[in-house]
Amino acid sequence: IAAVTRPVQGELQVIPKMVHMQGKIFETPTILLSGAVSGEEEVPVGVQGVLVRDAASAPDILSHCAVRARNAGILLATCFDPEITTRIEAELVGQWVEVRCNKDGTLSVERAERPSN
Repeated sequence: IAAVTRPVQGELQVIPKMVHMQGKIFETPTILLSGAVSGEEEVPVGVQGVLVRDAASAPDILSHCAVRARNAGILLATCFDPEITTRIEAELVGQWVEVRCNKDGTLSVERAERPSN
């Protein structure tokens, strides 16, 4: 929905709906694995990427949220394979991850080394 040309990194967190995050500020760079994203939401401050669990929960490409994400350079992507979201949630929640947009339109989500401050 809103691809980025560079890898994005952050701590992976799971949320049921994006609307529950309105007004929240993430002090640590964060990647959200989200249930429903209606398209009316703002991407919270500190969020580097939003991975939507499935196509039925994803916003339209021209929604407010998608346009704002593209303009801000924030990744907003939909996962079409429930096995992938299940794996991501089981193995990577709470971990520092890196998400890359591949040339074929797929994403890779892998554990990464947390940068030191």
